[in-house]
Amino acid sequence: MPVKSRGSILVIARVVWSGGVEERRAARAIRWTTAHVMVAGKDDDNDPRSERHEWLCAGGVCRTGELVRATGTSTGAIAKLRRSGR
Repeated sequence: MPVKSRGSILVIARVVWSGGVEERRAARAIRWTTAHVMVAGKDDDNDPRSERHEWLCAGGVCRTGELVRATGTSTGAIAKLRRSGR
């Protein structure tokens, strides 16, 4: 596993909570391997201490540009997605 940060790439991460609820969240990819991506995201944009770091399967993370091309979603809709917490 990479020990140092490999960058900061804007991504959308698919998260499945313990209760089975699934959501997509805006995050930053900061470390990765061929199979996993460590993402950093804040629960509260106004609180820098709310940032969490989690390893996710690579298939559950896509660059924001890939989401736009795949779904036709605009960058404004991505910002709305982040604010709504979906």
